[in-house]
Amino acid sequence: MLQALCLMVCASVTGCTVGSPGANTSESLDDEGPLTAMLVEINSARAREASETGMRIQESIAACMKTQGFEYVPVDPDAVPRWQNVEAVQAVGTRDYAEKYGYGLAESVLNPGVLLNDDWIDENAGIFNTLSDEARLSYLATLEGKAADPVPVGEPADVLGWAERGCRGAAENDVLNAASSTDDASLQAAQDAAALAAERAATDPATSDATLQWAQCLEDAGYSGYESVADPRSDLANQMFAIVQFPNEGSNEPPKVRDREALRKFADREIELAVADYECQQSSGYERAFRAARVKYEKEYIAAHEDELQELMSSIE
Repeated sequence: MLQALCLMVCASVTGCTVGSPGANTSESLDDEGPLTAMLVEINSARAREASETGMRIQESIAACMKTQGFEYVPVDPDAVPRWQNVEAVQAVGTRDYAEKYGYGLAESVLNPGVLLNDDWIDENAGIFNTLSDEARLSYLATLEGKAADPVPVGEPADVLGWAERGCRGAAENDVLNAASSTDDASLQAAQDAAALAAERAATDPATSDATLQWAQCLEDAGYSGYESVADPRSDLANQMFAIVQFPNEGSNEPPKVRDREALRKFADREIELAVADYECQQSSGYERAFRAARVKYEKEYIAAHEDELQELMSSIE
C-alpha cells in the first residue's frame, strides 16, 4: 500500500513517466506523447507475453509432475484471485475521477480495490489434500525440490538453482530459456527519454508561463502557496501520513488509520482541491502547453533513435 501511495505521488512529480506532472488530466491515450504511447503498447504486449509465458510454465510443471506419477492442474495466472486497485478500472485524471476520488490518495485506503476471480478454486490443493502424509511430502519434493524444505527460524533461505527446485524450477528454466526477449537496454533508454521529455516539458517556456496562470487560478480559488503542479498532490500526501500509518515496504499488512473520521474529512478536502486543480490546469492552458512541449521533445528522441525503437516495436509483433 505504501508503494501504491508513492506511485500516486510520483505521478505528480516532474520526471515521472505517468502522464503529466500534475493531476493527470489526459482524457485519452491519443493525448499522450508519441514515445509515451509507444511505451504503453510495448508494456501491454509484455504483460500479455508474461501471461502466456506463465501458462506455458504451468503446463510444463504439469507434464513434469505426470512423469513422476503425480497429478497437477495448470494454473492460469489470469484466473487466480487478485486485487485490482481503483486506478485500474477508473479514468484517472479526468474531471469525473477528481470529483469522485480527488487524487486517489484517501481512496487507496478507504477502498483499496476489488477482488477479482474470487470464485476461483485451487484444484491442486484439493489433489494435495487427498494424499497420505507420506505422499504429500513426496509431492512437495517433486514439485518444489529443496525449496519445499523448511527454513530454520532466524536463518536466511538458501539461494537455489533451477535444478534444485523440482518440477517448478525445471519448467521455468525450459520455458524462459526458449522465450523471446526484447532489448532491455533500449527499452530502458526509451523509458528514461520519456521521463526526461516530461521533465523538459514542465520547464518549457510556454509551460512555465501557463504554470504562473495556474498558480494564480488556484490562489483565486482559495489555495495559495503552490508553485508547481506537483505541489497540491504532494502536499496532501504529506498530510495523509499524519492520519494513516503505512506498513514497511514489502509487508502485507494493511495501513492503519489513526483517525477514520479525520481521513474522511481529508478525502473531502482532497476532492475539492483536485477539482480546483483540474479546472485551473484547463483554464490556464497548462495542460495544452505541457502536452505540446512533451510531444515536441518525444519526437526529437524518436527522430534520433528510429532504428532502436523500430527494433523494439518489431519485438512485440
